[in-house]
Amino acid sequence: MRKRFGWTRKLQEFPKEKHLGGLIPLINMPKNGEGIVRYIWAGRGIINRLLGMGIRPGAKVKVLENSMYGVVILINGTKIGLCPRLASRIYVEQAW
Repeated sequence: MRKRFGWTRKLQEFPKEKHLGGLIPLINMPKNGEGIVRYIWAGRGIINRLLGMGIRPGAKVKVLENSMYGVVILINGTKIGLCPRLASRIYVEQAW
């Protein structure tokens, strides 16, 4: 563990593609694609920000707009715009 800013946390190993089991980053989902959030690869600050917006594992999400400037999603009846950096850290399971 590494001491950082007065708190400690275990460094996690980045998940390899073969361990993701069919999960894709939110930024790679097509327009009007639907899925379920399964995994968030981020630090404590980003996770708290996403949880505050209602983006948590198990939540159903629909991509309304996907461009190089970011992703607009619909989650729990609320439209949320995410920058590409945040959208690339959210892994979803596509719903067919």
